[in-house]
Amino acid sequence: MDINPEIVEKIRKIVINDPKYYAEKTGNDERYNEFIHLFPKTKIKELTLNEYCLGDPEGYPNNFCWWIEHNLSEALGRYAMGSALGHIIYKRKDDGKIQKIKDLEGLSDEDAMDKVAKLHSFIINSDVNDVDILDDNSQIAKLAGLDRSISIGGARKLRLLNAYNPDYFPIVNSPKHIGKILLYLGMNKADMPAEKFAIKRAELLRQYYHLIKKQIGLNISPYHFGKLFYENEDALGFSIKDSIDVDKDENDEIEQNGEGLMKMHSEPLNQIFYGPPGTGKTYRSAEIAVKIADFRWYQEWCDRNNVEGEHRSESESRRELKEKYDELLRDMQIQFVTFHQSFCYEDFIEGIRAITDQESNSLSYIIEDGIFKKLSHLQTKRNSLLIAIMYWTFLTENSGKYP
Repeated sequence: MDINPEIVEKIRKIVINDPKYYAEKTGNDERYNEFIHLFPKTKIKELTLNEYCLGDPEGYPNNFCWWIEHNLSEALGRYAMGSALGHIIYKRKDDGKIQKIKDLEGLSDEDAMDKVAKLHSFIINSDVNDVDILDDNSQIAKLAGLDRSISIGGARKLRLLNAYNPDYFPIVNSPKHIGKILLYLGMNKADMPAEKFAIKRAELLRQYYHLIKKQIGLNISPYHFGKLFYENEDALGFSIKDSIDVDKDENDEIEQNGEGLMKMHSEPLNQIFYGPPGTGKTYRSAEIAVKIADFRWYQEWCDRNNVEGEHRSESESRRELKEKYDELLRDMQIQFVTFHQSFCYEDFIEGIRAITDQESNSLSYIIEDGIFKKLSHLQTKRNSLLIAIMYWTFLTENSGKYP
């Protein structure tokens, strides 16, 4: 295993600037220790639905999945989830109903939870010196004593292993990003394990970590070795970050339900729907706006449609979507703007408006912001995403018909 000496020197210069920082075990030892206290390895196999499931922040805020996805970020880096389905089983936010991936269909909620707990316990309690088997979900199921294979993404396996073994693998929770780092460090692309072999990739990165650590002659923890590639892009001359940091294989079930993780993030933000009145342009525009503004809710809505099937009418599904759209509209996360053929610059950006004083009957003039300028100002004042639907109705020339 060879590595470019120039890369080694770049890493050495970064680490030597703050050796105490790079030797730290985690980004927040107190937070990490709290997690281990709440969820020791021996407890995982016995986790209940309430202790495990995301979706009830008021009743059970300290659930396992909340910690894995959110509360460990400061201690062990980000773990990007595209949907709650990545947790395999979770609670629906609106009514607390348990949702499960297809592999768990036909099981009671308690039986499904029992299998999920055993699956997680097997991975978490695996010997890190012999974890290649974890790349094969069917083998995991067999060794864990399960009667069925359960889809679990490579990124989640890495998160679980890193959460309970922070001193072993360099902490990068994305198989895709591990691949990018390996290529940067000098691995031949032809020798790279496929992205689905997350554990094999992690083991290769671990070997590079020990080689580099030996060559630079400085102490750097696995946590900070992984983090180094995110924090020092300019110094390394290397960019690892994607536009959206979510792994494609986080849960295969999402793609089976018709909404892939990557598809979720590549939703075009400029779209045109055309057709005569009554063909669904307005409804489709509202649906896309909800999908962009609150994808997690949208995914759960799609899941409910799929799970409930014939027992869920189209009108009920549309009503639920409309209620969510109205909620986002009230929260100023969506704005619907109808253009017309007399719409001008003054309406869109800004213009002078005449105001009549009712008492004196005199005119005065003010500069008033147009809709686009108002939306732009609103977006700069808020942290959440604002979706603006520009609805432009027009007729084709001399035809009086819609295009």
